Amino acid sequence: MPLPLELWAEVFGYTDGICLGNLILVNRALGQEAERLLYRNVILRTRGSFHLFYQSIHACRRRAAIVTGIHISSLEDRADLDRIPSLLREFHNLRRLTLVLFEARLPQDHMSILQAILGVHFPSLSSFSIMSPLPLNDCFLNFLESHSHLQHLDLGSMQLLSGSDLSRFRYPPIRSLTCTSRLLAHLSPIVTSLTRLHIVSCSSSQLIRVAEQLGPQIVSLRLGSVYIPITTYAVNNDFASMSLYDVATRFPRLRFLQIDMGQVPEGPSC
Repeated sequence: MPLPLELWAEVFGYTDGICLGNLILVNRALGQEAERLLYRNVILRTRGSFHLFYQSIHACRRRAAIVTGIHISSLEDRADLDRIPSLLREFHNLRRLTLVLFEARLPQDHMSILQAILGVHFPSLSSFSIMSPLPLNDCFLNFLESHSHLQHLDLGSMQLLSGSDLSRFRYPPIRSLTCTSRLLAHLSPIVTSLTRLHIVSCSSSQLIRVAEQLGPQIVSLRLGSVYIPITTYAVNNDFASMSLYDVATRFPRLRFLQIDMGQVPEGPSC
């Protein structure tokens, strides 16, 4: 007695990409289910995987409609980088986009490529994550502002371009945000929908400022590379220190807390 497709889909969930690729060739019914699982969430970390995926999409454009999540990282070949914008334009149903690019490159070498990537509009994009040495400039801001359905935003360690004016910028109604404390300081007006916050690096004094800015609305808080001074230091004529009790008091709605603990020698709080 043949198994229903729902059970086959459950079985296929335990297989790898190579096996799913072979299952596509079995018959039409199983092939469509295997293809859906293979192309739904795509991770491209090597030149070989990028080439195979690029060729398969152009061989069958229908597959582009299946892709809802894509992670692209560690591409060093200039020809591959040049193909990324045209490839992304194929994904009209994309909801999750992660870019880890240009780690070993000079920023000016690839600014045009990044601008082309950020010039692509994804109507259904809800999650965007990027790691890049380039600063948060007008190109990034226009991209964020044009995606009104964005709910999860990960800017990593990106810094704001010197001299940038955020007075007219309006964040989309994001619910979770990952960024540095310095970038967070420019978050104005306050995004009232924000409830989950990951600060990539943070000192005690910076955490106090975050609490003043967003404390009443944060439900989940992660502090990466947080620096708790061995002694307290004067910040604006006040002593900056933050205990767990202070965190609970200043973030009254907090339900989840993760601290990636670090420590610095005696000296001014960073």
